[in-house]
Amino acid sequence: SQYIELSSLHQSNVERAFEDAIRCVIHGRLHLQIDNAAVGAARAAMAPQREPFTCNCEVDWSEVMNQSWMALTFVFALGLYILLDVFALVVAVDGYDTNEACWTALSSSQHTLWIHPRTFLIVGATVSLVSICLGMCFKALFGVDEEQQDWPRLCVLIFYFSWCVAGYVLCAQIYDIAECHGQSVGKICIAWTVIKMFECCCGSLDITVNFVIYMQQRR
Repeated sequence: SQYIELSSLHQSNVERAFEDAIRCVIHGRLHLQIDNAAVGAARAAMAPQREPFTCNCEVDWSEVMNQSWMALTFVFALGLYILLDVFALVVAVDGYDTNEACWTALSSSQHTLWIHPRTFLIVGATVSLVSICLGMCFKALFGVDEEQQDWPRLCVLIFYFSWCVAGYVLCAQIYDIAECHGQSVGKICIAWTVIKMFECCCGSLDITVNFVIYMQQRR
């Protein structure tokens, strides 16, 4: 019989061991002997030493209140934006709480408007709702967080700013039309413009803060 020693520390030893084993099998002289005690000692020596796991859990109530406040604020603001956009579409499409005399005066050639209120409300509300839905879908389905959406958000905020400037001009023109005093079309135009301008300012500040943090982390 032939004694064959296996060692995984050197590749040459392993190759020679296989060659010797094949040669012994061919000649019928293979005898396998395993030292279980040595194998167990080697495994025990190679096994990592694990320390007992202990966990001291403490609740930071100030952080809980802060996160809860942020969540409630987000839900309230999101609900307000969605309700505003939905009501703007209702007024633009259905003419809710706006008499025919006002719509006739708005469409009349006697009053030159920068843009018709129906077009202003439909375009603004549709862009707002689509951007909200896309942002939530990308975050929920694809794991894209707010910081990774800063560039698309910036494009939407630039649109909001431009559209709000047009909205202020439109509201001033609507105010000059006597038939539209106290009508919902004028109220929703000024409400949408003011709230979206506020959203534009807050969103721009958030993007600026994220950009400053990103630049500090790169240094």
